[in-house]
Amino acid sequence: MERPLLKVLIMFVLVLFCVNCAKDKWEGEIYTQGDVKIVENRGPGLWEGEDGKDISFEESLSLGQEQGADYLMFYRLGDLAVDSEQNIYVLDAGNHRIVKFDKQGQFICKAGQKGQGPGDFQYPRNVSFSSEEEVVVGDGRRVHFFSKQGEYLRTVRLDKMWQNFYFLPDSRILVSLFVRGRPGVAAEYYTTDGEFIKKFPDEYRYGPEGPPTGGVSIGGGGIQLIGNKIYFSLPDQYEIRTYDLEGNLMSKIKRNLKLKPPDIKVTNIKGSMRVSVGPSDCSGPCFVVDKKYLINSLRLVDKKDKKKYDIQIFLEFFNTEGQLLKRIETPEGRELNLIDSQENFYFIQTDPFPKVIRTSLKID
Repeated sequence: MERPLLKVLIMFVLVLFCVNCAKDKWEGEIYTQGDVKIVENRGPGLWEGEDGKDISFEESLSLGQEQGADYLMFYRLGDLAVDSEQNIYVLDAGNHRIVKFDKQGQFICKAGQKGQGPGDFQYPRNVSFSSEEEVVVGDGRRVHFFSKQGEYLRTVRLDKMWQNFYFLPDSRILVSLFVRGRPGVAAEYYTTDGEFIKKFPDEYRYGPEGPPTGGVSIGGGGIQLIGNKIYFSLPDQYEIRTYDLEGNLMSKIKRNLKLKPPDIKVTNIKGSMRVSVGPSDCSGPCFVVDKKYLINSLRLVDKKDKKKYDIQIFLEFFNTEGQLLKRIETPEGRELNLIDSQENFYFIQTDPFPKVIRTSLKID
């Protein structure tokens, strides 16, 4: 046998060996139920162990100060958004305003104040962009529209309380609802004028039954619009569902990780039902980066006593097949809020004071 041909044969055998080793290392199962792809992850991820890959983040920008310029002294950060020019919009919910910075972190403008007038905020929760690149702030049952220069444009009112909203490519709004009674995740479609279109076909409920007039949320989970897919993370168990834009179920990613039941207590005091919520284990939300990795947030809570909790926040990386790659703990308890079009990761940090931290992903 000629030497070049021998080298090719050796390389082929080595590649085949490595592929088989990777398959043997993953202890899960992939199958279909009807038209739905199911990926069940068991055991460690493919990048775990001494021979696995390292995942880290390199910080490129920090916004927020304990003392300093007014526009950098945040109070209860609500949400973040980044436009096509890499300008950063910080929803400073506790101060009832939205603050805009350029990609170097230089202050540009701010908008909003506490009140009930046009463009005023009462319960600001989310910031996003419309199909026309307007800046949109969700506020209770209201959705406020601003120009990129911070000028108030209009307000749309919805007939229900909601948690998050997303503008679909066809200009419809997908609204993740703040459900009442038993906790859960549900959604509906609306027009840009706030007219109801239809319910999202899937709904998930968990935990004890609460008062029909009140709603409870343990955070995490919920719905994410990423590209032309809708991701639905179940808060109290490890399952990530993927849908098309009409709500047709396409796939499920599962993990054999048992989460503790939500710390929700319902009591009846003199005929009045009351709900108390403590920190709980929580899966989601999820993100997609570079069309290569799906990243799911995970919060694990260790209750020390009635008032003390140890909380760890992780990110779990999956490949395009839905196979677990690796889990990492977020730096200094930061929570991932956004991945922009340039694949920058934006974390929110609350202690010792509110900060926005932009990083880039490093995989070695």
